[in-house]
Amino acid sequence: MKIAFIDAKLNLKSGGGSNQLLHLMASKLSALGHHITVITLSPSINAYPDGLPYGVIAEGPITNRLQRKYGLALNKILRKYEDRFDIFHLWDSRFLLDGAVYKRCGGKIPIIAHLNSYSFCSRLDIINTECYKSCGIIAKVRHRPENLRRKLLLSPFRVLECCLEVLMLNQIDAFIAVSPAVAEIYLWQNIDEKKIFVIPPAVDYENLSSQKHSNTPQAAFNGQYNILYVGRLSAEKGVDVLISALPMLKFPFSLHIVGDGPQKLALEQYSKQLGLSNNITFHGWIPSEMVVDWYLSSQIFVHPARWPEPFGMTVLDAMTLGIPVVAADSGGPPWTLQGTGLTFKPDDSQDLAEKINQIQSNPSLAASLAHKAQKRAREFDYKKVLPRLISVYTKVIESTKTK
Repeated sequence: MKIAFIDAKLNLKSGGGSNQLLHLMASKLSALGHHITVITLSPSINAYPDGLPYGVIAEGPITNRLQRKYGLALNKILRKYEDRFDIFHLWDSRFLLDGAVYKRCGGKIPIIAHLNSYSFCSRLDIINTECYKSCGIIAKVRHRPENLRRKLLLSPFRVLECCLEVLMLNQIDAFIAVSPAVAEIYLWQNIDEKKIFVIPPAVDYENLSSQKHSNTPQAAFNGQYNILYVGRLSAEKGVDVLISALPMLKFPFSLHIVGDGPQKLALEQYSKQLGLSNNITFHGWIPSEMVVDWYLSSQIFVHPARWPEPFGMTVLDAMTLGIPVVAADSGGPPWTLQGTGLTFKPDDSQDLAEKINQIQSNPSLAASLAHKAQKRAREFDYKKVLPRLISVYTKVIESTKTK
């Protein structure tokens, strides 16, 4: 099978979890004998080593004045390569409309769209567990993070874009939702239920779980209970919720924050206001292979997102490594955990503090959760996930041939 993944970039040095997952999937599909190519649309931010087991094509850069970064130019790229592949897999949910336009205009190759974020939402930092059910076109335009003049100037285009998304998205052949929560949310956007397949992100379970464990349910050797957060520092991730919970903890602790983002300075200042500067360390961005060390030196992992996190790849990493997890009861993480961790009410620092205190005060509970989580994580091993993805590819390709 000849498969082309379409993404903004392939950055295996400083890129996020989505790029690492793409690399894993492309590598393992290649090992199974499939011809894999990753087509990137922002080549200036590509960063990957030589000798990858799959091909990389750098297109672009593609920009336009409407700030729809890739715009309808993606249609031209898909047509350029449609004679070389059996299927296109759009790895970034921002490409949904572009893929739909390609199919509506007679594109020959099946399109699979990866639902790993919420393309219909114009402000991910304010989306919550309910607003997507009632957020209309006017609200989507009003919420865009643009100055008023530009917002008014481009409002006709934005309204048209929203209308097209509602009318055309079902032109896409199939959608891969990374969790049942994502599938449910997109059903509210009128996507055909028969076209949505829930296939979670994969993990190389054997490789990751074999890492040496130095963490214990008890405090670290220096007497500090190590709490870990890994991820982007932006409003929807709720790191401020975690920081707000710290004064309510009943034991000595150190919070380690691994990641970077637009809220880093504000979070550092907030930590100082609460008098927690000596208890919190902002490590910034760290290479993925080094992040494992922080998981393994921590007693608990916290995922405090206030938005409906699509899946929570860092949650899965913690589970695979045998770290007790506390996560917000929203989006994909509760499904990922399946009761193998504790959940708290989104945006509720007091509830979060109570759950952290519960795990810290009960080492047997912490050990039990870690053991169950590691067992649950086996279900996401790439050896179990890839056959499901290949099955969808095959089904869609055969269905297209019969049309």
